[in-house]
Amino acid sequence: MPIYNDPDLIWRTLFLVLFTGVVSIIAFNDVRTKEIPNVMVAALIPLSIMSVWLYPEISGISRLVGLFTASAPMLIMTLIWPKVFGGGDIKLMAVVGLILGWQLTLLAFIIASFLGICHTIIMLILRKTTLKDTMAFGPALCIGTLTAFIAGDTIMRGLFSLL
Repeated sequence: MPIYNDPDLIWRTLFLVLFTGVVSIIAFNDVRTKEIPNVMVAALIPLSIMSVWLYPEISGISRLVGLFTASAPMLIMTLIWPKVFGGGDIKLMAVVGLILGWQLTLLAFIIASFLGICHTIIMLILRKTTLKDTMAFGPALCIGTLTAFIAGDTIMRGLFSLL
């Protein structure tokens, strides 16, 4: 069967385009305003519903646990250290957890944390920021999310093969 007649591939490609578009808008808006509006996170909710149908290999339990995998620790850290994460970051990762499941959400958060640390170190070295300044973490979360979504299984297999 020709690839263009495969309905799953067509729907998954459409999903990837929409998901990448919404996540990119979130990242660029966060860079510009240091804010992730609720309406942008809400735009991911229909995609989370669509992902249940398109990616049945991600179990409902994994999606439910994914809802809390990054968002709950982020919320707890924010309650302990105010302004460490914004509410938009926390809500973004909750919806991402519904889409990716817990394993890929954890990977996305690890990638984002690494990127955020690297960015902060570079900005401190260049004296473009101080430790008292806040940074937009949404772009790192979005890059981590897309990386985990697109290449997460390959990354995980590679990491486990090292063990």
